[in-house]
Amino acid sequence: MGHGDERTADGDTADHPAMYARKGHLALEGRWIVDKTTNDVLSLLPNMSPAKARASHGNKIAIGLANGSIVILHFPQLLTC
Repeated sequence: MGHGDERTADGDTADHPAMYARKGHLALEGRWIVDKTTNDVLSLLPNMSPAKARASHGNKIAIGLANGSIVILHFPQLLTC
């Protein structure tokens, strides 16, 4: 297989943005951002381009959209470890 031919369990190619999602305690469930440590809903994203990838660390989450945009949200009220 050449570069970019590798596939995930879902059939995505290696260059698909979902291959680079990083898991943290902030999760994107549909359009809702949820703190998985407490199951608190933190925010609702507006209708926009579909999310294709996300990464979270501490009290920040970055969401990569299908149109190439990136949304970065910071929740200062959350305690970080």
